[in-house]
Amino acid sequence: MLSSFADAGQVADGLGKAEMVACIDLFMNETARRFADVILPGTAWLEEIGFKVTNTHLYLMERTLERDGETRPIYEVLWSLAAALELADFLPWGSVEGVLDSILDHPTTSHATVASPIVRIRADFRVFRFLALR
Repeated sequence: MLSSFADAGQVADGLGKAEMVACIDLFMNETARRFADVILPGTAWLEEIGFKVTNTHLYLMERTLERDGETRPIYEVLWSLAAALELADFLPWGSVEGVLDSILDHPTTSHATVASPIVRIRADFRVFRFLALR
């Protein structure tokens, strides 16, 4: 992971000074071995609802595989942590669908004007998938 940063030495210094470092990842890596006090198993992209937002598009991918063992996506870990710390407003969305809805309801995505955009997207995707398989 450190190799992903332009100044890996500075990031390593910061991690070394941190009171606690938690790592959530699909694979063990050298950064986790060196710095993590807590290591949690992460999910693969096929085991969670995925999305990527660019300036012009929102790419949505439904979960296609069941999770293995005790893996959890980062957003579930953060919601659980916020609840345990009684930080009700820290993550105001109740689900990842709520996050997607808030992205679609933002003024820069004003084309998403239905009450529940993610439900519409899912319905459109099912119709598209059905037609593509025929």
